Amino acid sequence: MRRELVVSFALAVGASSGGASGASGDRTGAPEVVRAASVSTPRIATRAEAATAWCGTASQSDRTPNAIAGNPVHWVYLVPSDGQDQLAAVASVMQADAEQIDGWWRGQDPTRTPRHDVTTFSCGTQLDVTIVRASRSGAQLAPLPGRFAALANTVEQAGLASPFTKVVAYYDGPSSDENVCGQGGSDSTGFGVAVVYYQACLGVSTAAVAAMPSPGARLVRWAGACSGAAACALTVTPGAAVSAFFAPASFRLTLAVSGKGTVRSARSGIACRPRCSSTFASYVPVRLTATAAKRWKLRSWSGACRGSRTTCTVPMSAVTKARATFVRA
Repeated sequence: MRRELVVSFALAVGASSGGASGASGDRTGAPEVVRAASVSTPRIATRAEAATAWCGTASQSDRTPNAIAGNPVHWVYLVPSDGQDQLAAVASVMQADAEQIDGWWRGQDPTRTPRHDVTTFSCGTQLDVTIVRASRSGAQLAPLPGRFAALANTVEQAGLASPFTKVVAYYDGPSSDENVCGQGGSDSTGFGVAVVYYQACLGVSTAAVAAMPSPGARLVRWAGACSGAAACALTVTPGAAVSAFFAPASFRLTLAVSGKGTVRSARSGIACRPRCSSTFASYVPVRLTATAAKRWKLRSWSGACRGSRTTCTVPMSAVTKARATFVRA
C-alpha cells in the first residue's frame, strides 16, 4: 500500500526561527503540504524500533530556562479530550526520533544540527515534552479536513505559540485517513507547527514525518529506494530504505580579478572586474571563464579555483570565493 508522507514544517538547523519552504500561510486554512520528496531521515525505521527510553515526567507547560540557549524546536504530545494518555510510550518514540534526526543531520554536516528543546532529568538530558489535551474528542478530530487547524489552535491555546519557537506535535488520536502521516504550516507571525499523526501510517518512520529541511533549504538528492532530486512516491515495503540529502538552497560565489581581464559564469550572475558576487543554487556546478585583455594573460587562479587554465568549475557546495590573476603577456 502506498503511504503519503504529507507534512510541510521544518526542524530548523541550529536555530528554529523559520518554517519549511512552502509552509507559509494561514494555519487556520488548508495547510500547505510537501509530499515524500521532502522527507529527511537516515532510513525508514519503524516506531517499534525505538529503543531510547524517555525518563521525563508529564508537564503541561514548557520548562524554562532551556538547557540549550537559543530558539529551539519544542516537542508536544497531543491527545484528544477522551484519549488515553500514553505519554511514556510515545515520548520514548519522540526521543528516539529526535536522536535519529540529529544523528542523520550530523552525518551530513557535522557543524550543524537541529536545536531541540531539552531539559535535564534523572537519566540525563532529554526532550522537554509537553502534554496538551485538546478540547475536542477523538471522533471530532478524526476527519482530516479541519484537523490540523484545530490542533494548531490547541497548541496556541496551551501557551506554546511563539514566532521564535517551532513546535513538533505527535497527535495520538484516531484518523479518518490512515495514509496521511502528518501536516504542518505556519502563520504570518512566524509561529509554525508540524503535527505527526501517530496512529496513522503504521510502519512508516515518525522521524521521517517530523523531519524537514530548514528555511531556504532544498533537496539535493535521494539515495536508497529513491534516486535523483525529483519527487519520489515510495511504496512502503519490508526493508525499504530511503535517505535524503538537504542543503541550503543557494550559496554565494564571490570573484575577484587582479590585472586586466574579466571573469564570467556560464550561467547568468558573474561578469566582473575587479570584484563581483552572485548567488547560485547549491550543489549545481558553475563554470567560470577568464578572459584576458589585449596583451595580458591569465597567470593563475586561487581560492576555489586552481591552475592556469582559462576555465574553472566550482561545485557550489559551500560559500565560495575565487580570484583570477592576470599579468602582462
